[in-house]
Amino acid sequence: MQRLSSLLMRREHRWQNRFIVGLTGLALTARFVLQRKQLSNPKHPLATSLDSLVTTSQMSLDDLITSGKSLIRWGDGDTMSAIGLTNSFEPRNLKLASELREIVRRAPGEKDFILGLPMTFLAEDDRIRIPPERLRQWGLTLLLLSQSLREPVAVFDSFAFRGLKGAPRRSKIITLPSVLESVASKPLIVVGPAGMIEAVRKVGGHSLAGQVRVPESRAYADVDEISEKVQELLDVFPEAICLVSAGSAGRVVISRLCGRGQFIDIGQIAG
Repeated sequence: MQRLSSLLMRREHRWQNRFIVGLTGLALTARFVLQRKQLSNPKHPLATSLDSLVTTSQMSLDDLITSGKSLIRWGDGDTMSAIGLTNSFEPRNLKLASELREIVRRAPGEKDFILGLPMTFLAEDDRIRIPPERLRQWGLTLLLLSQSLREPVAVFDSFAFRGLKGAPRRSKIITLPSVLESVASKPLIVVGPAGMIEAVRKVGGHSLAGQVRVPESRAYADVDEISEKVQELLDVFPEAICLVSAGSAGRVVISRLCGRGQFIDIGQIAG
């Protein structure tokens, strides 16, 4: 009877949390719609306030791998999912929203992962050189971070993994060959679509310790199964590095398992 009561209480808590996430998402979306023009201002007060909370970690890719920390990269699509909206890769899902919001809340002081954010959008001297339409798009993430971050956090510059036309670059670009070179001494597990797994094989010539294939989109529907398969591989290869390319579902997998292995969220680095 006590176990049943405990189970019901946990379920009630989860549904309450998702309800709150849903309401908060509606409020943020409404604010974004009403303030889109203001959010394209490079000197918007919310952006300025984040300057004191978010700093760039001085970690290189090699430093990150040596540290044993995992990398979770955050993008605009994750923000849309985190406030309960549909994006190009995932339908609306309040459970996904809740898990993504938890990643941002955990980031300050987290010992097992570092959050990746595009520092170009966070540094005032760079923001003034970004096209207004891109700043407006970033505005939704700005609103989410301003609401969710309450303590200082050092982040990895996620733009090291990609470029942005018309925007300045803060970090040396990281390519798939450079990632594979950095992890060459360890067993390698790849979590991603078939094309990504094949690209890793071709570029690096690696004999993979393991692979977990995921759909090109809507991967969160399989996130429990993906997590279980990755954990099974880590049980056999505990020293492995996991390269993950699975969108928001990949962020969730990393947040669930980062204490049991090291993950590098490489996104669409192979194109």
